[in-house]
Amino acid sequence: EELLSSSNSTNPCISVEQVRKNITELQMQLDLATKESQQIMSEIYEWNGKLSESRTVEHNFAVLRRQYQSDIRRIGFIVDGAASIATVRKKVKCPICGEETECVKDTTFIDASAAELEKIKRHLSELSDAQRSVEHQQESIIATIRTLEEKKNNIDKLITDQLQPKLSSFEEALEEQLNLVRLTSELDIIRQNETQ
Repeated sequence: EELLSSSNSTNPCISVEQVRKNITELQMQLDLATKESQQIMSEIYEWNGKLSESRTVEHNFAVLRRQYQSDIRRIGFIVDGAASIATVRKKVKCPICGEETECVKDTTFIDASAAELEKIKRHLSELSDAQRSVEHQQESIIATIRTLEEKKNNIDKLITDQLQPKLSSFEEALEEQLNLVRLTSELDIIRQNETQ
């Protein structure tokens, strides 16, 4: 009787139902927050996959750029070599008639090399545009990942700092109310025995 009178609860059964209702509502909030956190985590994994793909493309573009630069140097060597050969005039004997004649070097490949050089420069320019586009895409992906991580951290903080402590306090209150219900039942049985 002293324990029951010292408690603030007038009807422990109603209090138990109220606490159970609070626990159910809180558990639903906790489940929703956990589910949202998991959903955000899977989105983060997905965006990290996209970032990895983008970095692979960026690496491939860098390799291609080095190849184009190597091709430009190679064509430059060809053109420089052809230019130095063209200035040297050389007398040779004709294998058929034996007369001395001037050796004529075929320099048509210089025009072809110049055309190839222009083509490579055009490809290099397009590659630069593509690289800028990939960099912009990466910045966007990284910003999205940071936003999602911040959102997930806020949800996790809500779960650990608010929802779980509240749930623990409700569970303690439920235990207390159930104890009061048990005491009330025992007291009722004692009173019935006393009356008999």
